Amino acid sequence: MAKASAPESTGFNPVKLIDHRGMHSKAKAMNGKTLLLSEIFPPKIGGSGRWFWEIYRRLSRETYIIAAGQDVQQDEFDQTHDLRLTRVPLTLGAWGICSWRGFRGYGKAYRAVRRIVKRENIDRLHCGRVLPEGWIARRLNRRYGLPYVCYVHGEEMSYGKASREMRWMMRRVLARCEFVIANSQNTAAILLDGWVPKEKIKILHPGADTERFVPALRDAGVRSKLGWDNRTVLLTVGRLQKRKGQDQLIRALPPIRRTVPDVLYAIIGDGDQRRTLEGLVQQLNLQDCVQFRGETPDEELIQSYQQCDLFVLPNREIDGDIEGFSMVLVEAQACGKPVVAGASGGTAETMRLEDQTGESGERRAESGKLEAVVRSQESEASRIGDDSPLTDVPTGRLVDCTNPEPLAQTVVDLLNDSSLCERMGKAAQQWADKHFSWASLSQQAEALFDSDDSKTTSALTMAVRRLGDRQRT
Repeated sequence: MAKASAPESTGFNPVKLIDHRGMHSKAKAMNGKTLLLSEIFPPKIGGSGRWFWEIYRRLSRETYIIAAGQDVQQDEFDQTHDLRLTRVPLTLGAWGICSWRGFRGYGKAYRAVRRIVKRENIDRLHCGRVLPEGWIARRLNRRYGLPYVCYVHGEEMSYGKASREMRWMMRRVLARCEFVIANSQNTAAILLDGWVPKEKIKILHPGADTERFVPALRDAGVRSKLGWDNRTVLLTVGRLQKRKGQDQLIRALPPIRRTVPDVLYAIIGDGDQRRTLEGLVQQLNLQDCVQFRGETPDEELIQSYQQCDLFVLPNREIDGDIEGFSMVLVEAQACGKPVVAGASGGTAETMRLEDQTGESGERRAESGKLEAVVRSQESEASRIGDDSPLTDVPTGRLVDCTNPEPLAQTVVDLLNDSSLCERMGKAAQQWADKHFSWASLSQQAEALFDSDDSKTTSALTMAVRRLGDRQRT
């Protein structure tokens, strides 16, 4: 059993801290303390970890406490922030409880989290994933009555299809949780397919730091440092795994190169598919037009977004493993780049497509299944006016990436129309800033956490806990 879902973005450097400790403190004091439980948290690389960092660092220090997974660089990183954070052993050898490794790992993690709950008088838990964090929260719920919320990212639901044990555990976690936070409408649709009733699903999209991920002029010096010089650069950012589809864009390079001879494909990220991809490059004799950059710090990552010509994430579904949302598509658009992505998972929700109408930019769910799902992003977007003529310009394109031919044609079409790419890039930056800035999303998150249903449940739980404590004494 894999221990962690793949990261959406590579490299993490602490940014200048913002003091949010005074924000909403009066309102939040009524709700007690919340503990975020997440194995993936900076400096550990991962899109969900970046998401949690960006949201929770903007919330009240008095109310939100973090139990994060351990990492070899944690001591250095933890000196750069003022979060109330404790490192706990959340990286398990197995996620199932039937094996000794899994049983022992859960026991060790549970005891560590329980100490924090008692020390900080925690009233509510936020779980970074259904497993393993949700299983720990479920045990605390059964023992102490603590309500918990689970984040769901989409791709992890495939584990329940592949393993009866995982399915049994996930169903029990989701059955007892207060509600789930889906990272996309696509993920919500997956949850509605026999996992969670619609009244327990809320949607909160990941985003991008639109104050750091910004457009920049073409810079010969930066391009030279990156090894790009004057070439036409396609960029993919993400872990090297099958569903990300780097292999499909490598296969698409020969026909692309016939039209764009100077094309260079830069790949940021690392993973278990690296040797396979390098072998494919050699097999196709493409060593001169593929660049493996590995994991990069944020400064270089941002420069790569800014200086590339087109961002491509050729994702596709592999045995139920999907791209739940993809923060890298948002980051690329924030840097003013048009994007191309696979027509799979939740990638459509990151961009405005040519055939879309309305402000949300999200696909309508089939047969109206999601009508009753709370969509905080949509309500926020509806309050923001935008008279820019670029609101009718698409910011990206979706393409079938199960084979390289349609991908190659889409890339060539865009590279051959520099005027369209320029308009799409400008529209992309506006789109990302309007819909996916962390400042806006953190406010949406706090409103979601403070919903009336959540406060009622938490208040009842605290009353039950106090009664139980009196009875035990």
